[in-house]
Amino acid sequence: MRILFIRRGRDYSPNSAEKDAEILHKVSMQLGNHGHEVTLADENEASRIIRSYDCVVSMSRDAHTLQLLQDVHNNGTLVINNPQAVMLAGKRKEISKRLSRAGVTTAPAHGNHGYWVKKATGWSMTAKDVMFAQDRSEADSIATEMKANGAEDVEVTAHVVGDLVKFYGVRSTGFLRTYYPGDDRQWKFGDEERNGVPQHYDFGNQIAIMAEKAAEATGLDVYGGDCIVNSSGNVTVIDFNDWPSFSRCADEAAEAIAQRIMTMAGQKKQQKKEYV
Repeated sequence: MRILFIRRGRDYSPNSAEKDAEILHKVSMQLGNHGHEVTLADENEASRIIRSYDCVVSMSRDAHTLQLLQDVHNNGTLVINNPQAVMLAGKRKEISKRLSRAGVTTAPAHGNHGYWVKKATGWSMTAKDVMFAQDRSEADSIATEMKANGAEDVEVTAHVVGDLVKFYGVRSTGFLRTYYPGDDRQWKFGDEERNGVPQHYDFGNQIAIMAEKAAEATGLDVYGGDCIVNSSGNVTVIDFNDWPSFSRCADEAAEAIAQRIMTMAGQKKQQKKEYV
């Protein structure tokens, strides 16, 4: 199988460009070791050669590239993540609706511990795309300012008290890893400090269940997110995204992602045989 890997543009990797590039490289090495022909390319290179491959593995979030990926997907090329799912991941309000319909608990609209104001379209690229407000009045003021500064839409949700837990997963593989940013202090903009020192509340298998439901609801095969675990062990998903850097577990993740790609390629090949 000839596989094209498309790197994520640096603008979409705030403080994570090297980590994002590293996980894609590790996945390509895994597939190369399985005998597949792999090519890594930046987005500007990919547009010229994308139609020559059996499979495209992309971290891109650029609108032009995503449309190109959608075109080759519609023509039968296997694309991971599905470009429609990636486009969805850039729409916070729609993601929240789908998660809620799938039975995944998401952040409430109202609360007593402050609010988060987030750019609702696209991805968080600067610290000003996600801001904390002490009360609803301040949240509304920040939302108005964000829109005045060009944000197409804004989402306001209540702050949820509890342990902040990051999770990384690969759909239908059983691969899921959880980490506490408050312990290892790995974060993009420092917002994670708002939840304080982790108490390590027991959540059992709840994050794994929620994550798989979220992946099914959104169509993302390679995903990551953030959730809050309260003192009762209840889980609230506050963010769900395509292709994180997996920096805390890159080697294990690369194996799982490569396996998912090969499984999906095998299923697609079988479907073509049955169709013929």
